[in-house]
Amino acid sequence: ELQLLLMTTIQHQIMFKFVILIFALSALSAAETSNFELILSHANVADGLFDLNLTVSGTQNSDDASANTYCIVGTFDAVMQDAYRDATGKFQFKLEYYYDNAIVDTLEWKQTSWITDSNIVGFELIGDITGSDGKVFPLDAVAEGNRFSGLGLNVGLYSHYSWLDGSGAGHNFFYHSVGCFKVYNKGAMSGIVGMTERETDGTGFAYGQRLWIRTVPTPSPTIRATLAIDNTTAYTGTIQNKEGYVFVSDPYGSFQV
Repeated sequence: ELQLLLMTTIQHQIMFKFVILIFALSALSAAETSNFELILSHANVADGLFDLNLTVSGTQNSDDASANTYCIVGTFDAVMQDAYRDATGKFQFKLEYYYDNAIVDTLEWKQTSWITDSNIVGFELIGDITGSDGKVFPLDAVAEGNRFSGLGLNVGLYSHYSWLDGSGAGHNFFYHSVGCFKVYNKGAMSGIVGMTERETDGTGFAYGQRLWIRTVPTPSPTIRATLAIDNTTAYTGTIQNKEGYVFVSDPYGSFQV
């Protein structure tokens, strides 16, 4: 009987860890999505491009996020921008490029400078640059001047191709373009440079893109869950951060999932 009781207790612990982990990951995933606000999108370059007036107003079809070209970046004045900074003074962005082969490449990063500043300051890549096909793009795979270093105002020789790019004043080209005015190779915009799986010449050419900014940069949500056995509280767990730590109350000590 004692052995059966111990086995039952262990099974309950394992079941609780599994249920809490699934619950936590679901909640955290939902929080990650809801904490980003769409600030620019370009559905398909074949259906039209951004107007050059974007360089003046910073907006286009600002009341219609479903439009082929949509941008509200120009509505962010200095006060509004500060409301989106995290505790370290940085903004957090997510950028996606869409390709004809149904692959989506995603970049997520932080930077101190606003995206319309020509000089990019405080760039910090979050995780890896990844594709929906499982490909991972190493940041240092291309020359330093061509690699993504945050978003900034495109002031180089090719500023007539896009409003923003992944180097700002740091390079003359327009790789990782955002806010496309003119298509480049293969009737598309410059996407992830160096993704050889995208184009044989090593430069990705995308047909669409979306840019998000992280809204309220608060810590991941705290989730508590309790499992009652035989009318007693046996376990209490707390998800404390996005890594998914669960702590279990006495008398069983603590474990991590």
